Amino acid sequence: MIQRARAFYREHIRDLLAEYWLPILACCIAIGLLFHYVDPAPPRHLEIGTGSDDGAFALYAERYKQILAKDKIDLVIRTSTGSQQNLAWLANDKKMIEVGFLQGGLPNIGDATSGFPPPRHTSSRIFPLTPGMRSSQ
Repeated sequence: MIQRARAFYREHIRDLLAEYWLPILACCIAIGLLFHYVDPAPPRHLEIGTGSDDGAFALYAERYKQILAKDKIDLVIRTSTGSQQNLAWLANDKKMIEVGFLQGGLPNIGDATSGFPPPRHTSSRIFPLTPGMRSSQ
């Protein structure tokens, strides 16, 4: 009985492969190309703008660097003249930095009087990466 069932399934699988071998091969090639060329992993290198070396933002950046190093993410800390320069670097298309510390009260990005272009993306909430810090809700 078991031998007849195995022969039955072997025959049907052979018929299935004979009829659908081309779509199955195309799907396997497409999946292989996706795995080869698409890298869905997060970046392994980030640059952050902090302000002065002796400021609070530099201390926070050092804490972020230690935390991200545990996940094998290299954080490069770039000092700047402050939030205005960090904002300018973030708005720049040359990608001077990917992350920057900003303080409240800066002119709106994209405002005609501010001189900054509109943002590529914005977020209404910022979540802390370090344990013990809480976001305002």
